[in-house]
Amino acid sequence: MRKRAIILIFSFLSVLAGCSWVSVDTQRYFDAPTYPPVDPASVEILGSHPQRPYVTLGELHLDATGGPSVSEIRLKLQKAVAKMGGDAVVLSGDTSMMQVGPLEPSSHWWSQLTDPAPDRLIMGTVIRYVR
Repeated sequence: MRKRAIILIFSFLSVLAGCSWVSVDTQRYFDAPTYPPVDPASVEILGSHPQRPYVTLGELHLDATGGPSVSEIRLKLQKAVAKMGGDAVVLSGDTSMMQVGPLEPSSHWWSQLTDPAPDRLIMGTVIRYVR
């Protein structure tokens, strides 16, 4: 019975270690107009400012941990922009950082790494096209 409990605990911890996490924080500019939410599927993700006229609504910061898929990141971006009433997000930064644990003397090499998957930090400006 005890052996089964230990196997169950290690299985649960293995599943947790393989999980990814994506969080998005948005900040609306105090002087930005407010708009009702839009359909997330209509939100564009841009690498540069568009040629057509737009107003800037605010900023967003996305933190992805554990190696989530590109489609998961895209969906989180689209939902956050849509909630602000934006038509698009202009990405201004996209970085990956590898997290390593404290480098302390240890007899176990695996204890040096806390998270082998890189963290991804994405920043952007939320815009709405002038109609």
